[in-house]
Amino acid sequence: MIKPIIILKSKIPNLFSFGNKITYGITFFPFIFITDFTKITRGSVTRYYSIDEVINHEIIHFQQTIETGVVGFNIIYLIEFIYKLIKYKNISNAYNNISFEREAYKHMKQLNYIKYRKIYN
Repeated sequence: MIKPIIILKSKIPNLFSFGNKITYGITFFPFIFITDFTKITRGSVTRYYSIDEVINHEIIHFQQTIETGVVGFNIIYLIEFIYKLIKYKNISNAYNNISFEREAYKHMKQLNYIKYRKIYN
């Protein structure tokens, strides 16, 4: 099994934050970049996740990338995002309705999810 290289306290997720949306982590195969959680306070964010939940969310994306291929994952993600953006006319709604994101958010609090996850879920 391929394992990700996890980089903690990274500034890379900050580059993908927009408006009130804070990006806690991002996967660029084979790396997972996690923001510096010591600089995030509950009062400044609309949604709060633990570092373990964010890592789990990104590990789900890592597995999705393995299954679809790096290029395949990015193409599917982009096409689905554009389609959902046209459909919902809202960036946040488009992002939240991407199938990859729906799976990752749905299971991010189940820290052992990846162990029993069905392939191509």
